[in-house]
Amino acid sequence: MRVFGSLLLMIMIMTHNLYAQDMEAIREGFKNASSSELKSDSFLELTERAYQETKTPLMQGYYGVALAVNASFANNIFSKIGDFNKGKKQIDKAISKAKDNIELRMIRLSVQANAPKIAGYYKNIDEDKSFLLSHIDKVEDKELKQFIKGFMENTDVF
Repeated sequence: MRVFGSLLLMIMIMTHNLYAQDMEAIREGFKNASSSELKSDSFLELTERAYQETKTPLMQGYYGVALAVNASFANNIFSKIGDFNKGKKQIDKAISKAKDNIELRMIRLSVQANAPKIAGYYKNIDEDKSFLLSHIDKVEDKELKQFIKGFMENTDVF
């Protein structure tokens, strides 16, 4: 019985470490995805795999961001619109499942603040901005808090 408990604890620690490494890679990919088509493609592959493996709202949201960012590198207007709409749909579905997830609110704010106005995806900017401002001090995860504060400091929205 003791061996089983030790084994279970070891598996839990390894799983947590893998999750932390994946989140670090995803957050880094999020920051860099719009800088090149190659980085955008890599971010899309990473988030698609993570979403398929976890099916969590957070990974669904990041997958949506990757689709939306990748749309900017599409070769024709129909692909751009189609990919962007798929992305925003994934983001909005994720938020409907986890309305109080501050990281989801941050990534939606990022997409809406950077989307062309003609895309019509800007209606939640003030709501998400207010949410971030009123909830950032409640975030206990140091890495997440630093990530969100970095976003807030480096965007024109605040």
